[in-house]
Amino acid sequence: MAIRLQPNDATAYNSRGIAKAHLEQYFAAIADYDIVIRLKPDDATAYNSRGIAKALLGRRLEAKQDVRTGLRLAKQVGDERLIAVSEELLRALNE
Repeated sequence: MAIRLQPNDATAYNSRGIAKAHLEQYFAAIADYDIVIRLKPDDATAYNSRGIAKALLGRRLEAKQDVRTGLRLAKQVGDERLIAVSEELLRALNE
């Protein structure tokens, strides 16, 4: 409903992407994260979330690329918590 009312609300797409990921609907979650990234290209969390979904589909190279982008964006804004999360995700993807 929120997306119907405000189709350019990145937060609504992000929330729906999270819900879909929890339901293991990873392709649908990725589609929602794609929209978030189109609406907010500097959203590091969306890149990380999309990377996680891709990793769960076995698309590790694409996942690493997304998480690296998330890390770069987190560093640009100096978000230490998000930097730490991104670095931990990269470590897990490299195992």
